[in-house]
Amino acid sequence: MSDCVAFDQDITTMSVELRANGLEARRGVELLDHDGFARFLEQLAADFLGWDDRRAWRSYDEEFAVTARFHSRGRVELQWTLADTVSHAWTAAVTTWLHAGEDMARLAADARELFDAR
Repeated sequence: MSDCVAFDQDITTMSVELRANGLEARRGVELLDHDGFARFLEQLAADFLGWDDRRAWRSYDEEFAVTARFHSRGRVELQWTLADTVSHAWTAAVTTWLHAGEDMARLAADARELFDAR
């Protein structure tokens, strides 16, 4: 996530890029509630002792989504998805693993910093 630009109080556009094993997907994503995404990550970090089921966040147009699952030993699986929802020509997903506590807190703080700087 990078290059956040606020068009007004409600709409923020940011660049999202996924890379893994030769896969590269990139697109600009509009967020109606950038605070909602930041709060989603902050809540995952706050719940470092774990949670049941999956937690998910997605942009209003569903071009960008994140699904989180808590696993044993304090690990969090994050699936990041980008999609072309206009032509439906492609969808890309990458899974990352973080430790619940400090790693998640760092990710949430980085996202908050990115949005606050817009």
